[in-house]
Amino acid sequence: MEGEACSAYALNLCGLGHGFDSFDALEAKLAALGPKERAVLTDLNLSHNNLIALPPSLFHLPHLTRLDLSFNQLPTLPAAVGGLTQLQVLNLLGNPLAALPLEMQGLTELRKLKVSNVTKRKLAANPQLFLRYLKPLPLKPSKL
Repeated sequence: MEGEACSAYALNLCGLGHGFDSFDALEAKLAALGPKERAVLTDLNLSHNNLIALPPSLFHLPHLTRLDLSFNQLPTLPAAVGGLTQLQVLNLLGNPLAALPLEMQGLTELRKLKVSNVTKRKLAANPQLFLRYLKPLPLKPSKL
């Protein structure tokens, strides 16, 4: 099943850890994630769920290059996100984020960051986040 995408209503139903390198839980109405992790996972879509927090195991995915957390209920992003050193695309649109963690400066492979509802004041608190590595930076609909 290598190279296949997996979609389910809960991570535990998917068989995460059985050869999938992509997991799509779009609109699965997840409120929490199970403890399983997959060392070869490269693409994780958890968008349009009800996530209010992220488990520590999510940040132990060394090959993760794309992470879509858009349209959840995340008020913060854990500092551990800085440990996803292979991450190239991070989608945080539609979350009520208070700010972005300074540890994001460890995302040296990041090429695309999507955020919304982040004010100019919040961005100014961590200018190090907007490194030369980033290319497009859509801030829709932000209050800049």
